[in-house]
Amino acid sequence: MRIEFVLLYPPTVNTYWRRRGSTYFVSKAGERYRRAVALIVRQQRLKLSLSGRLAIKVIAEPPDKRRR
Repeated sequence: MRIEFVLLYPPTVNTYWRRRGSTYFVSKAGERYRRAVALIVRQQRLKLSLSGRLAIKVIAEPPDKRRR
């Protein structure tokens, strides 16, 4: 079985996490990213019951700052 889906490139660590005093929390941009990824995965409607090995292949294509 092969399952493929494309996820958004995550925000940088500096924009994902925020800090207030000594407490760290996920920023609004981080929450938006988390919800977007959860929605993409939910839309796949996967019914998986894994009992063996799992292989994952990740192809990362970081965005550049070119205007399009």
